[in-house]
Amino acid sequence: MLQYYYPIIGSEVFVPQKGSEKDLDKPGYKIALRSEFNQLTDYYKKKGGLDAFWFDYKKGRVSSEINAVCLDLLKNLYYTITRYPMKHLGYSSTGEHYAFFKYSDRETISKKKQVSQSLVLDEFGEFGINSEFYRTLRLFGSYISGEYSILNKWVDFTVHADSSAKVEPTYVFELLNEKPEPERDVLDARNYYQELFMRQNG
Repeated sequence: MLQYYYPIIGSEVFVPQKGSEKDLDKPGYKIALRSEFNQLTDYYKKKGGLDAFWFDYKKGRVSSEINAVCLDLLKNLYYTITRYPMKHLGYSSTGEHYAFFKYSDRETISKKKQVSQSLVLDEFGEFGINSEFYRTLRLFGSYISGEYSILNKWVDFTVHADSSAKVEPTYVFELLNEKPEPERDVLDARNYYQELFMRQNG
């Protein structure tokens, strides 16, 4: 979710994610993640954007200047995912909440905890999926709800949510397909070993 939402929130053109949603500086509806996410994307705007953030996130190097905001964002994401899509998916056919997904509560996480990918994996709980639902997705998922099908529906939803009618479908699709560059890992390792070599042979 971080990877998909980052380009949308960080876009120079306001891209609504809720019907009639308005930018932060305008009165009106806002998605729950908008405030923290905006602070995060603004912070990284001149530091390399998604590539820089993703590198810091994976390596546990998110600066103390933005770490608390990022941690609040992760907690907000956890709450939103577990209380909405996980809870309601399947309710119309079973009449039960959490019909397809079960999850364990996350750990109590200190506000001073360093944000990293391993923190999310280790301390934000686990989830399980109904076995019959899983088998159905394995058999038919790529036809009815594969990645591009989901992204196309996301594009349609976003375009319809834009009351200004200024957001083009192709622009949203490009944002959703933006990926962090793995070359940053290679570059960082190369710079580290070059510096180490220079110190040892200086």
